Amino acid sequence: MKICVLKIGALGDILMATPLLHTLRSHFPNAHIDCWVGKQFKSVLELNTNVSLRSFDAEIFYKRQPLKLLKLVRKLRKEEYDKIIMLDRHWILSLVARLTGIKQRIGFDRHGEGRWYTHRVPYGDRVHEIRQYLRLGKILGCHPTKNVMELPLSVTDEHRAELAIKQFDINKAVAIAPGGAKNPGQDMPSRRWPIERFAMLASTIQKKEKIVLVGGKDDKKLGEYISQSIDCTNLIDTLSIRETAAVLKHCKLLITNDSGLMHVAAAVGCKVLAIFGPTDPIRKAPHGALVAWHPMHLDHAEVFASYDKEAEENIKKVTVKEVLALWKKA
Repeated sequence: MKICVLKIGALGDILMATPLLHTLRSHFPNAHIDCWVGKQFKSVLELNTNVSLRSFDAEIFYKRQPLKLLKLVRKLRKEEYDKIIMLDRHWILSLVARLTGIKQRIGFDRHGEGRWYTHRVPYGDRVHEIRQYLRLGKILGCHPTKNVMELPLSVTDEHRAELAIKQFDINKAVAIAPGGAKNPGQDMPSRRWPIERFAMLASTIQKKEKIVLVGGKDDKKLGEYISQSIDCTNLIDTLSIRETAAVLKHCKLLITNDSGLMHVAAAVGCKVLAIFGPTDPIRKAPHGALVAWHPMHLDHAEVFASYDKEAEENIKKVTVKEVLALWKKA
């Protein structure tokens, strides 16, 4: 049996799909299971033994490149898969599945968007994304074997992290990820807590804890803003995703926006304090995370990823005092 699982991105969404990948492997131990993901995000699956990793340029979808999309369809057709599971929610993914000619096509349906799937799973109720993905597996008779995310690390990842931890003396530090929520095809500044508040937060925490800043190249200016005024270790844009994960394994806490690193930290067992704004922590926050959020009704917005002005301003309601109170509980 050959099974295709396809997820464009991003980091956090792919990690939240790893319990499904584990479940599929457990129920189909002899099957050939390919997981196709955007190449920009593939690092989190490179060492996952439950699937064979395949990749494509996520820009095909984000920038609507029809000729390249048809090339991808042809690649999928040549593989002669028996089943395909689409993890993204859009009518284009439903059409792509149909064009592959694969007989059993499974995916989400939002008001008719999944019309070209042979098996549709309604998407809309307020449950965690991990549970949503696991529902797709149930179509194949796969009952969940795991509901926690997986992010295997290499010896090299661990070694690079150990060197940084030793060099900067940051074992058991509090990590802060002030950026995130920016991926190919999507930039959501409304998911980023104001940098001035992160700086105020770090200024207080540094009096009792060592602080390490983590993030990617898009977060460099945010790290510089914080590090110029407090004593901390700034590792932003110095490590790969998995090397950052290896550092986070040795941190006592990560304070972060709703971002890919929030899920990366949870996947390697680091405690998370997450600051939410327009998105819903019931759907997205890692299990056991501390959450700073001002609740609002977001069901329609979350289903279609379309947020009004009130939702986009919501993260600004979270105060430094509220986050500090959660830090003290961690």
